[in-house]
Amino acid sequence: MSSPSSPSASALPAIPSSSGRSLGPNQPPIVWIGGKLTELRPDRLELKEAFGSVVTVRLLGGNASAFFRVSGGAWKPADPRAYAAAGTKACIETLMNGGTLLALRVFLGADCGPSMG
Repeated sequence: MSSPSSPSASALPAIPSSSGRSLGPNQPPIVWIGGKLTELRPDRLELKEAFGSVVTVRLLGGNASAFFRVSGGAWKPADPRAYAAAGTKACIETLMNGGTLLALRVFLGADCGPSMG
């Protein structure tokens, strides 16, 4: 399992490295991706990575895909409709199911992976 790099902004707390979900043998891997949101829909989001690739990430129904933002120096649950706009930095913990990325946790305002410059 890969884990996110530390957020570039010193004001952000560290991103928790695991959602606590237990994955056994032969289960899809956890993959971290980061970039800037370009689109948010009820069933998916698009993220533009630092090197220009646009990645589509499926959102799980209900509140299964959790969104977080920093509040009071800690990561707190966030309503994506209020805090996730185009251009917002995001670090996303995903489950890779074949060629499909499924969002587990989305950390708004944070980078992970290559520097977003």
